[in-house]
Amino acid sequence: SSSSSSQRKQQMRHDQLFRLYLVFQEMKAAGVQADTAVYNTLINACAGSGDLDKALESLSSMRAEGLEPDGITYTLLIKACMLSLNNDHHDSHNAISNTVCVAEELFSAMQQRTNHFSTYIAPNELTYQRLIQTHWAALSLLQEEGEPSSSSPSSSSSSSSSSSSHSHLDSSSSDSTSVPGMVHYSRQRVWALYEEMKACKMSPGSQVYGCCVRLARSQNDIMRALQILQDIRSDMSMVGVSSSTSNGTESAGGFIPQASNRLGFDLKCWQLVASLCGTRGMQEEEQ
Repeated sequence: SSSSSSQRKQQMRHDQLFRLYLVFQEMKAAGVQADTAVYNTLINACAGSGDLDKALESLSSMRAEGLEPDGITYTLLIKACMLSLNNDHHDSHNAISNTVCVAEELFSAMQQRTNHFSTYIAPNELTYQRLIQTHWAALSLLQEEGEPSSSSPSSSSSSSSSSSSHSHLDSSSSDSTSVPGMVHYSRQRVWALYEEMKACKMSPGSQVYGCCVRLARSQNDIMRALQILQDIRSDMSMVGVSSSTSNGTESAGGFIPQASNRLGFDLKCWQLVASLCGTRGMQEEEQ
């Protein structure tokens, strides 16, 4: 079954992480100094296993050895946040909230500026993609807890410019740590991050486009969904690229489909928008 296959894959990732830690300990015992690339490899393995705690421990060890994280490090740590939400069975919405806050704090930390020195690292397309996917994973879990989808598109269409915070849940909300407050915050952040990518002339990539279309669908926001489809069609990076694989390629901007996958991706988006239009039409008839 698909669930047993997923469990086997997860176990393989845990085994791979265990072996990698053994090699890492042997390196240290032999007096070999780990560099940033080695730590990034370790953090990536932690992320693949959905083990956020070990990823953050690796970051602490890295800094203890006088090494500073780079853009790849931060992106992998945010990826660990996203995959920990996908893999873990969280006991409460507080655990989901904490993971989202960690991702946002990492995103903020990489762009930190000070008067004396700057550790500013510009996030790239993949960094944005991982943070948006983290919020989408949180939304999926929170909505499973019973938060209904929005029936009004007006609240989402103006939200992208109303939230620019990169570190914590919106404290202006009367109950930002409740499930509805967290859902509202993550929706705002997805739209704000998407607009930031566009403003920076970044290509969101198919993963981000897919999350945004699904979010528009969950909010019954037809106009937003249609705008995303227009963005997809005007995004030159979404035109097929040559690759040795049949499914596409992983780049700094995320997964870019080949020409053979472009139609399938568009059809999937159109199906979501069509179902949204059908839902809205039935609601209007009932009224």
